Amino acid sequence: MMGVTTKNKPVRGIVREVSAYKAFNLNRFLPDANFADLIEHYWLIDWDLPDGVTHRQEVLPHPAVNMTFLEEKSEITGIVSHRFSHDISGKGNLVGVKFTPAGFYAFADAAGKRDVSLTDQTCSIETYFPQMSGNFTATLLLMQDVAEKIKFLERRFFQVAPDIDPMILLVNAIVARICEDRTIQKVADLCEAYTLEPRKLQRLFQKYVGISAKWIIIRYRLHEALERVEKNDTLNWTDLALDLGYFDQSHFINDFKALLGQTPEQYQQSLDHNS
Repeated sequence: MMGVTTKNKPVRGIVREVSAYKAFNLNRFLPDANFADLIEHYWLIDWDLPDGVTHRQEVLPHPAVNMTFLEEKSEITGIVSHRFSHDISGKGNLVGVKFTPAGFYAFADAAGKRDVSLTDQTCSIETYFPQMSGNFTATLLLMQDVAEKIKFLERRFFQVAPDIDPMILLVNAIVARICEDRTIQKVADLCEAYTLEPRKLQRLFQKYVGISAKWIIIRYRLHEALERVEKNDTLNWTDLALDLGYFDQSHFINDFKALLGQTPEQYQQSLDHNS
């Protein structure tokens, strides 16, 4: 697609992925290079469901603030610590912005609000981005060309052009390490890898992300667990638990059930009826 770059990295955190993609189309695009440290990607969803049909989509959110533009409601959503759901019906589209783990801090700081404690909260987009007020959402959603949508959105981000605190880069790197390096299984592993005292690490994450490193480690474990449970029906739960860094099967099952409402086995069995 001319003018924008598609993000091809696998999506994680979508609950009942097979049935999800029967209900809507999801496409992700990388930001302009100037925003690569602040914006993870743009995500665009469109759907066209039969009359009377409502699809409820659940996700296990990532450690990131999101901004969503919907016809009925546009808002900024802080990190969601629990399972998140949203209903779609009829025909529509959505434009989303997923910030990097520490990226939203820069925009908040530029808006004079040095506080990213939006965890499990929402607020109006205008609170942090007054340049996106008025008929901005309606204009954005009516655009048919994806590249045009993204460029229209990015022009407003360029009006802010926030400074990038070096700590933003560090925190983003730490979160990426948690996601990609499966040897990182506890906070002590991070402290050793980055030569940081536990309290220093805690303060960094509270200030720049709004949630703890421990929470992120567990969430990424469960993202991987969800992916493997959905794609493999011959898993050994003890082996999977140990592979994900749990000391035993029971702790893994408890974490999985607390977030998804079912044990891994129950969840996997239910897929046959919902895919």
